[in-house]
Amino acid sequence: MKKPTGRRNQAKEQEFGVSQLTVALVQCNSTLDREANRQQIARFVAEAAGQGAQLVVLPELCWWLGPLDQVVALAEPVPGPTSSWAAELAQKHRLWLVAGSLAETSPGEKRAWNTSLVFSPQGELVSRYRKRYLFQVDLPGQVSVDEGRYFLPGKEVASCATPWGELGLAICFDLRFSEHFLHLARRGVPLVAVPSAFTYKTGQAHWKLLVRARAVENQAFVLAANQCGEHAPGMTTWGHSLIVDPWGQVVAGLEDSPGVAVATVDREQVEQVRRQLPVVSILRREASGR
Repeated sequence: MKKPTGRRNQAKEQEFGVSQLTVALVQCNSTLDREANRQQIARFVAEAAGQGAQLVVLPELCWWLGPLDQVVALAEPVPGPTSSWAAELAQKHRLWLVAGSLAETSPGEKRAWNTSLVFSPQGELVSRYRKRYLFQVDLPGQVSVDEGRYFLPGKEVASCATPWGELGLAICFDLRFSEHFLHLARRGVPLVAVPSAFTYKTGQAHWKLLVRARAVENQAFVLAANQCGEHAPGMTTWGHSLIVDPWGQVVAGLEDSPGVAVATVDREQVEQVRRQLPVVSILRREASGR
């Protein structure tokens, strides 16, 4: 990983803002072609940076996606080639990068972790989150997935400090588990990034509902970057990436094609909602036993 270098990067971090933050979601149609995926990601991150993005969120398994046995066969260590490339991308554009997720090798295990990495504008790896809840669904004739056959469950809730505030992390299926987000709310997290690869069928039914619910329950901005389109025969994701505010309103989003969504969010809105309707204060007080 890159170490902090130069005054320009330090100045850029200070410009991040006390309250306002320009965020971007990248929506990908990733395949097992890692070079093509890198080119797609590089193009969209450059586009987001050109629109002033200070924080960019990529989707789940954006670096390679296809049948899960093949995804895991391509697993890499961290640090490794893909994480180093992502670090350089963050440093190049001098922005915070939630690098979607990748299949991370686990020593002595055939299964891998589904891991999200966060890089600072200096290219430093500042947080690593391993997906806690592994997707299971069996809708006969429509979609059947059991991620637990290929991935190991993570054990820890993760967040990291940024100049704008604490950034919480989740991945895709975690959206269905409010307990995960409650952990983050008790930490006071005002912003949660959710790299995802929600299937077409489940996304059509529940994606927008779940993203908005997690934002409302935890009075935080939720940045949900999703995969879209067909990735392999029989593997199609929903798209419709969303930025949702702490009142549950959609700030920006995409439809079903690859692209970038950019919006400016304000931490003061989080603080205002939490003052007016003190759900998070009650949660934190309850957790402390007061």
